[in-house]
Amino acid sequence: QLVLAAIALVFFGFALRHAFDAPLPALMLVAFLGNWPHLVLLHTKILTESLFVSCCCVLIGFLALLLRRPSWWTAAAASLACGLAIALRPAGVALAPLLIVALWLIWRQCAGKRWAIVAALMVPVALCVWGESALWKAQHNRPDRPNIANRHLFAKALLIAPAPALMDAELAHVVVHGREVMAPGRELVENAPSLQAKIYLLRQFESAAQYATYVRAILPLVRPSQQARGQGELALRGAMGREALMSEPASWLGNALMHYWGLWSSYWVFGPRFLASYRDYAENLADSQLFADARVFRPLSPPTHASARHSQLLKMLGGQAFRWLLLASFAASFPAIGLVLWRRFRRGVADRELALAALCGLGVHVHFLLCGFVGIATNRYVFVMLPMAAVCGTLLTRWALCEIRHLPAIRAGGRP
Repeated sequence: QLVLAAIALVFFGFALRHAFDAPLPALMLVAFLGNWPHLVLLHTKILTESLFVSCCCVLIGFLALLLRRPSWWTAAAASLACGLAIALRPAGVALAPLLIVALWLIWRQCAGKRWAIVAALMVPVALCVWGESALWKAQHNRPDRPNIANRHLFAKALLIAPAPALMDAELAHVVVHGREVMAPGRELVENAPSLQAKIYLLRQFESAAQYATYVRAILPLVRPSQQARGQGELALRGAMGREALMSEPASWLGNALMHYWGLWSSYWVFGPRFLASYRDYAENLADSQLFADARVFRPLSPPTHASARHSQLLKMLGGQAFRWLLLASFAASFPAIGLVLWRRFRRGVADRELALAALCGLGVHVHFLLCGFVGIATNRYVFVMLPMAAVCGTLLTRWALCEIRHLPAIRAGGRP
């Protein structure tokens, strides 16, 4: 994984340097992404997120080359990188719209080779998704494939308000029982004094509803239904969750947007001071088994050893920097997307740097929204989008500085 990440990062820097003639920004981005502790940690663990980040870097590089000079082979390479990312993590499907938007941005530059580029953008990603699914079925020899999203959806159905409805009386009984079990957590989330508190508590209780609390209090009711229907447990949970959430779409949207903002504001308040301030808030409920399952209020003790204090300080500073980086990228993505739309409609062609910044910003938004609808605000979901967030902020800043530098020439009627 480390070798693949290094190769992807070198290509990423080369592509940005070649596409935009920007050696310094490319070097800065490579140094930043190659040394950021969160990404290095991902590359040292057995997680698909490491390979996903490498695919994202390759995808960004080929999108940069595609925007510079559209060709079928750069389109096919970008599509292949996107397809591999989807095969590694289903949430990678959020990257697929970037191919469509990129095609729209370069459409007028593709005269004479448009359909070749369209095919090159669509075929590799489709083959990757189909091929991965076919390989899985061949290896496991079973039609039903476990899907972790089913856990998330069922947990969301137990935490949203008002109560969702199901047509099947037997399954409705399971959901009603689960909501009764999760009622203390749901009440605490609803009455939390701040949005950040709601995000933190919602994430903890949804995790409990997927694992510890589910096994302890809800699984005994699910097992009889599962056996009677001959359906996999995860598939049954997904069916209940989807039907329940579809009966309350507004609440589902609110839940998704809360997790979406939680991903952008990661590391905002998840520290000892935050936890200590909420011990009093939940004092009357903190002795329940639900709170033990959720581990909302863990006992915290300050580190005593000098190296431990130093490590905690570095972690805190890294978390603060990561928080401000994400918020800066969040702010940068809106003007980047807006300016690209304005220039594309006005001039027919958008600036390459601005276009890539907008594509990366759009990718982060769509990924976080997808995670919000079918997942929770987990930090790992944030780390994998760090390359796109960093590229969005860096390229928009460079584009803005170039525009400011050329402003006097434009006002004088000359050409920048």
